[in-house]
Formats: sequence, structure tokens, C-alpha cells
Amino acid sequence: MKIQKEISIAMISLGIGVLSAVIILSLYLSKEFSTTSVTSFDQENTSGTLSDLESKKESLMPAPVIALQDHNGREIGLDSLSTEKKKILVFAQKDCEYCESFYPELDAFSKQYKNFEVVVVNYGATVDDNNQTMKEKEYGFKLLSGTEKVFADYQIQATPTTFLLDENNRIVEAAFVETKAQMEEWMFAI
Repeated sequence: MKIQKEISIAMISLGIGVLSAVIILSLYLSKEFSTTSVTSFDQENTSGTLSDLESKKESLMPAPVIALQDHNGREIGLDSLSTEKKKILVFAQKDCEYCESFYPELDAFSKQYKNFEVVVVNYGATVDDNNQTMKEKEYGFKLLSGTEKVFADYQIQATPTTFLLDENNRIVEAAFVETKAQMEEWMFAI
């Protein structure tokens, strides 16, 4: 009887896991991408005066603090990044196929648009893993080893998830994008 109960619990857990995977997979396989605003201002009203734009900027949420190691083992925090550039913060996961296929697209974006600082937070990857990746691929973006705490702080539910931060490290928006073209469409529509 006890074994049957354990088997039933295991089957229910497996069913929930499979259902979650199907939902996440269907999001990625859809041809459309969606953006999710994480700001508190009305994005429908995009016209206005300079003072309207300034008040929108003031309502942006500060990004949670990050202090993670890059592929060389140096600690990198948001405060150590440029205060003259917007930041693209991508949350990825080691062995995530979507993340791996997004990296070359992200690299092309980072090399073309120098006015953005691109940072990838790679959960489950060690400094050595990231060092090997950077040696092999020579990406033009920063690659940091992610932690569970940072993923929780940013409420990451799926990877890759991309955040746009302003020059003062405030969150402008978050989105699921997979290509350079989608990045351009999203970034320049804001």
C-alpha cells in the first residue's frame, strides 16, 4: 500500500513537470514574441511633453543588485558597468538550447550597437565553463556565472529572459526575444 501511494505521488509530480515543460516549450516555439512591461507607467501614452517623459523615467524601478563573477573570475556588479550606456541583461541557463542559439544573435547585436552594454547571467555555469565558452566563441558581451538568488531577485521563470536597464540601472522593460531582429524591434520601439 505504501509503495502504491509513493508511485501515485511520483506519477502526479511527473505529470506536473511534463505539463510545465510543455507550457514553456509552447511559448518558445510560437513564432511571436511577447514583451512584458515591468514598469509602473502607462505605456499606451507614448506622446507628451518633456516633463511627461521625465516623470516616466522617475517611475522606473531600480534593478536588483548583482555581484557575480565574470569568465575571468572578476566580480562584476551593475555599479561597475557604464553609466553612459543602457544595459541589456540576459538571464540564461547552462545547457539551454534556446540560450545557446540566442548567443550569436546577441553577439551580433552587441557588436553593432555599441551604445548598449550587454551582460549575460548564465545560471548553472561555473567560471571555468564561461571561460571555455568565451575562448571558443569570442563573444563581445560579458558572461557572468548566475546564482539562484539573482534569478529569484529578478523573478526569472524561463530562459532566456532579457531586461533593458537605463543608464542608471533602472528596469525599463523585460521580454522574451530570440533573434537580433526581435531585439532591434523591441529595443527601438521603447
